[in-house]
Amino acid sequence: MLLVVDKPLSHYAVAAVITDMVFITVGNKRAIEGHFDKTYELENFVVYLQMVM
Repeated sequence: MLLVVDKPLSHYAVAAVITDMVFITVGNKRAIEGHFDKTYELENFVVYLQMVM
């Protein structure tokens, strides 16, 4: 992923409210796909914390 100072470029795009982005990746490079992939364990933990509080 392309770093700009200390954050990936995609973080700056989200902060600038860019709604559409296109990433072109190579078949064996999974860093960008992994960055935006869902983390079900974390999502379930957040839901659990919301129910407990």
